[in-house]
Amino acid sequence: MRRLLPIFLAISLACVRVGAEVAPTPAGDFYVSAVGNDAWSGTFAAPTAAGTDGPFSTLTRARDAVRDLRTKRSGDVLVYIREGTYRLDDTVAFGLEDSGDTDTTITYAAYPEETPVFTSAVEVGGWTRLAESPAALPAVARGKVLVADVSEQFYTLYD
Repeated sequence: MRRLLPIFLAISLACVRVGAEVAPTPAGDFYVSAVGNDAWSGTFAAPTAAGTDGPFSTLTRARDAVRDLRTKRSGDVLVYIREGTYRLDDTVAFGLEDSGDTDTTITYAAYPEETPVFTSAVEVGGWTRLAESPAALPAVARGKVLVADVSEQFYTLYD
């Protein structure tokens, strides 16, 4: 028993040291990050120290990488999406080829403990008071109307 005690203590201390380190990166096939680059491999959760590889920057690039991966191997595929705001200028379309089959799954998930946000919102700035009020504008609104130039088409406006 005396011989086992030092070994047990050494293993216990090693486990404590490992537990104090940063948690390991969750295993995924690909990663997407707001600080990523679509020219990178997408196989790292964060940019490398040299800044030469890391996660993708768009969901579209990750989708295309998954399509390519599925031509090379079978099995489940997991794409982790890191914290950040992802501006979508176009619709990201997924088709039947982006689905798993009876034995496999393709999963796009938020990285553990992080909340990615996808948006197509465009901030409207440069608000100024309306210089001349239209005759039909109610008196109570005169001098209170703000206007801004909007270069993009939009269908809804939220405050």
